[in-house]
Formats: sequence, C-alpha cells, structure tokens
Amino acid sequence: MRTGQRRSKSGIGWLEVLYFICVLNCKHINQNLLSRLLILTLEVSMQKWCTEDWQFELTAIEGKAGHCRLGLEKGDKFVFSYECPAGMCPKTMIKVYTWCEVIRCGGDFTYRGEKEKYEINIPCADGCIQFHLKATPINRDKNGKPLPNGPRPKDE
Repeated sequence: MRTGQRRSKSGIGWLEVLYFICVLNCKHINQNLLSRLLILTLEVSMQKWCTEDWQFELTAIEGKAGHCRLGLEKGDKFVFSYECPAGMCPKTMIKVYTWCEVIRCGGDFTYRGEKEKYEINIPCADGCIQFHLKATPINRDKNGKPLPNGPRPKDE
C-alpha cells in the first residue's frame, strides 16, 4: 500500500473493485473509459493536499500513429496539472515535466525565443511526434495569487 492511500478494512477501495469488475467482465471495454476509471480510482484514494495553480494542455501538432510506439498522432490532447496523464508516453513526459516546472517556478518561454509566455513546441523523446504545450494559471484568487494548500495528511 502506498503512503497516503485510503483503504477500507479489507484493503481495497470501492472504485478499485468496480475497475476490476469491468476488466474481468468486459472483454471489449473502451480503453479510454477504463483509463479514466483508473485515474478516478487513484484520485479518490490518494490524500492530495496541494492546490495546483497551473493546468497544462499538451497537444500533438505533427506526427502519425504508425511512427509512435503508443499510437499517438496529430490532434491527440492531454490536459493535466501535476500528474502524468493516462495514455501519455512516459519518456516524453520526462521532457514535458521539465518545461512544466519552468512555468511553476515563475519562468516563461519568451526567453527561449517563443512568441507566447506560456506556450512552447517540443518534440517527443523519440522525435516522431511534435507537441504544443500550453500553460494556464488555475485556482487563483481575484488578484491572481495562488490559493493556499489544504491541510497536510497526518502520518499514521
């Protein structure tokens, strides 16, 4: 069991039970639906306390499914804050995460020659898909200041 995960006395959450019922009983279940259910399971079971203040949109702007191991292609879009979105290439996410941290720490992409402060084009780790990353501030007060974090979970 991971630290910070809520569990019932049996050690299994109700969404995890639902997830495994779907997996066992539905041979032709929609993979996107299954991925979203798994993400929902993790979101409900984890005690997230940080209030994220940036949302990122990563869109494939060039590339074909036949050139990508995961089948990503032009038009595919991922929206996330801190987590690795379902279906995203983990090798590419390492690169994307670095650029997300630049924004989280107050940087902007105009210093790299980009026209927009919070937008940048980056290739995937293997160079077969081109992505456009756009950052948008979220969870801010009326003055644009990030909202405070929630209470930190206590160690048990």
